Amino acid sequence: MELVSIIIPTFKGYSNLSRAIESCLDQSYKDIEIIIVDDNIKKISQIDYLKTKKVVEKYINITKGMSIRYIVHDDNKGGSAARNTGIKNANGKYICFLDDDDFYLKDRVKKSVMYLQNNLGDSGVICQVLSTLDNSRRLNKLTSLTDSYNLNEKLLLNTMYIGTGSNLFFRKESVDSIGYFDETFVRFQDIEYMIKFSEKLTVGMIDEYLIVKSTNETNNLPNFFILQKSWEVLKINSEETLNQIKKNGNFDLFIKSQSEIFIYPLALLPWNEIIKNYTFYKVSIIKLFVIKLKLYLSKYKIYKKVKWLYKSKLNIKIDLK
Repeated sequence: MELVSIIIPTFKGYSNLSRAIESCLDQSYKDIEIIIVDDNIKKISQIDYLKTKKVVEKYINITKGMSIRYIVHDDNKGGSAARNTGIKNANGKYICFLDDDDFYLKDRVKKSVMYLQNNLGDSGVICQVLSTLDNSRRLNKLTSLTDSYNLNEKLLLNTMYIGTGSNLFFRKESVDSIGYFDETFVRFQDIEYMIKFSEKLTVGMIDEYLIVKSTNETNNLPNFFILQKSWEVLKINSEETLNQIKKNGNFDLFIKSQSEIFIYPLALLPWNEIIKNYTFYKVSIIKLFVIKLKLYLSKYKIYKKVKWLYKSKLNIKIDLK
């Protein structure tokens, strides 16, 4: 069997980290090393660091026959840097990633290895992803991938949603040739890397649900200005792909994709900032109002009293229990 390196970057994610690690230990494919990169700041986030360390040490002490390595950053360097640390310390022929709040289904690694063994022309592979709300046993289909043709364009147009950074499985030699994650990216680092990867190498697809992404509607929404900065850099780095999108007559679709990405972060801003920015991203002011009200009501746990709000015909995806 060929060694697979699973890299788990973690930051304030100790509450779900055990589930992620257990899903790796439970894989039907056993030639695995798990590399956990702790990006908590010891001095500032000491509680998060100590709780994360406690979770990891439990598995290091009881696990036999499978390598678990625990690497701690001196400072909070971000998700891209944590992934790069994992890559630099990986010994596997294959590299994959697992966010600390996601988890793998039993055959995720086995079927990915088998795919790449049987498709030597592909340098990586993605699969379908399920989602679950925190503290819920209900699983929903998060992705509906059809193929990986023109992957870089589809990622920018949001017509192919890979679902999570956990949906990255590559040959190590291909990662070495492409290089590391861009550490200037606070957001979109997975999309940026996939676009960079697929511009030079081919990525295949397994039409099976092998990963579960844990979602939370309100607690992990990105800061608008941080998102904006990363998005503008992504557009510059993807100039070749954007030109091809324009050439194919799909730039309007790109603008629509952009508005979908920014609508929730915009809704978190004060109204004076919303007014300054919403026209640039072509976001409906009515949708912004509804989402802003929804976030406010969710914060104070009174949304169930106004379910009529979410029956509007504004094409806003709401999943309230």
